[in-house]
Amino acid sequence: MARNRGDGTGAGSTRSIDTTYEAVPLLGRHSPRLARLRDVARRGDPARTAADGLKLVAELARRGVPIEEVFVAEDALPAVLAEPALAAVARRGRMVRVDADALERVAPTRTSQGVLAVVPVRPVLVPTAGVVLYLDRVQDPGNVGAVIRAAAALGATGVACSPGCADPYSPRVLRSSAGWAL
Repeated sequence: MARNRGDGTGAGSTRSIDTTYEAVPLLGRHSPRLARLRDVARRGDPARTAADGLKLVAELARRGVPIEEVFVAEDALPAVLAEPALAAVARRGRMVRVDADALERVAPTRTSQGVLAVVPVRPVLVPTAGVVLYLDRVQDPGNVGAVIRAAAALGATGVACSPGCADPYSPRVLRSSAGWAL
């Protein structure tokens, strides 16, 4: 448990911030929230997508991408709580512990990294100024994500995808774009 002092309420005052293991509730294996997570991970909810992996989820949180909920395998929780941006998500009550096997079954990848986050997808209009990269029927999610990441690194103002392209908000594109698809 961390303590903050000097919050302006008087000498010696403290405010408790609980980011301990017990503060993150354990979710049951048959929870409807896991069923919703499975739906999001398979892109059944077009308004949300799943981010998989500690590094990606922490980077999204640091960049200010809204995180609706984080699902963490119990063995990954210490590393997650060591990330200040993710500890803040836990303090807001938006993090739950999940049995590793249950998380593995709903993860969008063959091998889950023990951390899944639900993030909103906000469709954007194609910018009218600057460099916009147009992808014509690029079907491999890894390629779409790599192009999005490269476009962001080179300062492009946007990436537009034709019909027939891989879903630019799928978990695989999100991972290969290092989150820049959002």
